[in-house]
Amino acid sequence: MSQEREFLETLIAARVNYFLVFYSLIVIAGVTTRQSTNLSAVLGMGTVVCFLLAISICRADIRLAVAVRTIHDDSTTPAAAIEFELLRRWGPGLWRILTVRWIIGWFIPFVCTLSLLLGFILACLGRLQPG
Repeated sequence: MSQEREFLETLIAARVNYFLVFYSLIVIAGVTTRQSTNLSAVLGMGTVVCFLLAISICRADIRLAVAVRTIHDDSTTPAAAIEFELLRRWGPGLWRILTVRWIIGWFIPFVCTLSLLLGFILACLGRLQPG
């Protein structure tokens, strides 16, 4: 199970890196366009592709969450001992919900996708003019 966790963490890291590179390219393409139809097309296609990439990141994050929970539930692993000590010291709280994995696997992909969607909507309404 630990090898599965390591594989999924590597997979998520690679997908997030690819996502951020693609998002950056879309933003740069949007900034350098000269016509509003091109701006709408770039932001629209970028939104769709970023949304699909975000879904693939979230799906891998869900699988990683299951693997991590399985490791933590096994009382013979060091991870379970660490979890028990954290619960004993701080109790259940936000530290269990708002993890770095949650930020990387859910928050960043969907905030980036929503920013492209907002730009696309504003470009279609004529509120966002090209560079």
